Amino acid sequence: GVVPAPTRNNLNEKPLENIRLGVFWDHFQHTDKEVYAKSLEVVTFLESKGATIVNITIPHMREIYLSHGFKILSEFGIAWESQFYNTSYEMEPNTEITIRIGRSLRADEILAAEKVRNFAIQYVRKKLFAGLELDAIASPMMGCKIPKTPVGYRGYGETNTA
Repeated sequence: GVVPAPTRNNLNEKPLENIRLGVFWDHFQHTDKEVYAKSLEVVTFLESKGATIVNITIPHMREIYLSHGFKILSEFGIAWESQFYNTSYEMEPNTEITIRIGRSLRADEILAAEKVRNFAIQYVRKKLFAGLELDAIASPMMGCKIPKTPVGYRGYGETNTA
């Protein structure tokens, strides 16, 4: 559907009544309590404005996010190759580690990751958007609150991507 532009006359109406939003509730429930509560509040608000909430599932989420990470690591490793091998170029240790991991992936691993990502894209396009006629998928942006940074992290960087 198409969302009409807001005007003073339609603020209290249901401007989203032709909009279908997919919600993967299992994904919502794997967030911090505060994130879940706020996300549920937003979905309830969108529903109050007329949006139709459609329950969805996305299979193989772990494999999808791991393959996405593989692709990012390999592309990062290739993109930073010249700086990595240039001894006069100074890098943070966590950047070096990321490049080394990306450079260590084999072609068959990268190809396998691309196949999993392709499956995910096709599933979302064909099964969810076309099959269920979704306009969008509502999802928490982050599953946890922003972590507090440790003292002294600015000198060496910080990561919590384990």
